[in-house]
Amino acid sequence: MSAPAAASAASAASSTEPQRIRFGVQDIARVRILATLGPTAEAVFALDALSRSKRGDRFGAWGQKVVAALGPRWGQVCALVDAVRPIPDLLWLINPSGGGTAPTRVGGVSAAEAASVVRTFARLVVEPHWNRMRLFLDAERDARGRIAAAGGSDRLLGTLHPHLRWSSPVLETRAEGCEEVRLDGQGLALVPSVFLHDRVAVLAGSECGSGSPMLVFPAVRDATAAASLWGGDTGEEEALGALVGRTRSLVLQELTESRTATELAQRLGISNARVSQHTGVLRQAGLINTLRYRNTVLHSLTALGTALLGGKAFDMAECAPILSARATGD
Repeated sequence: MSAPAAASAASAASSTEPQRIRFGVQDIARVRILATLGPTAEAVFALDALSRSKRGDRFGAWGQKVVAALGPRWGQVCALVDAVRPIPDLLWLINPSGGGTAPTRVGGVSAAEAASVVRTFARLVVEPHWNRMRLFLDAERDARGRIAAAGGSDRLLGTLHPHLRWSSPVLETRAEGCEEVRLDGQGLALVPSVFLHDRVAVLAGSECGSGSPMLVFPAVRDATAAASLWGGDTGEEEALGALVGRTRSLVLQELTESRTATELAQRLGISNARVSQHTGVLRQAGLINTLRYRNTVLHSLTALGTALLGGKAFDMAECAPILSARATGD
């Protein structure tokens, strides 16, 4: 068995065992939410997604854009993802404080060479779309912050991902690494990522209890939705074109405050099925976020959705004729 294959087999074996993050009283109080670890971190996660999806096949049009953006450097990227496992081998690159000791070699290549390829990938592939991605990640942070404000750290930790199990004082993940990490008063930074859609979570900045622990979780759990954040995607253009409609404008207006699907249906006088249809279009266009907590679906505006509304509320009196005709279509 080749070294990369052996590494993959070892990774698969380790992933069957849950990793436990043990909180103390101080740690619960020190849970915080960051919007992002930056373009280099997203580049590492994107490389991981590429390595796990046969070089972008699952990303469709996005994979083609990656190849076009990299040009002759595409071969260097392929060589890197063949030689290393971006997660965990490249996690040392994503510490936002720049702390920690860099290795000399990773997966058979020099760390300096790996870092150069990652930073080139970030510059050519991630940074041109960073404003759109940052707006999305800012909105995800804000939505999680509202959950924490309403239900505390217990609800926040219990709603990060369907396969993250929170039973105070332990959060069980499927991240690679030590079987148990004790936070010991350091707290935990929670960070959303665009490219972790096929991973439950990644624990970074902590090697078995040392360092500053950060739990990175997927902000989107679907490859198509992730790819649409890169702009120019056909599906995204179609979704934005479909936003010329009065009912969806009213949905956006109602979401100046986060609301459940049932609340939207009641306030607009339409069926839950129609709410689902409209919120699906708005979500695909990047104008709203949708979070699930147990049997509840909560919708809220993204920063892009807020910007579309001009940062101010519509005059609902002007919408009265629309509401009175709500039984008809858009």
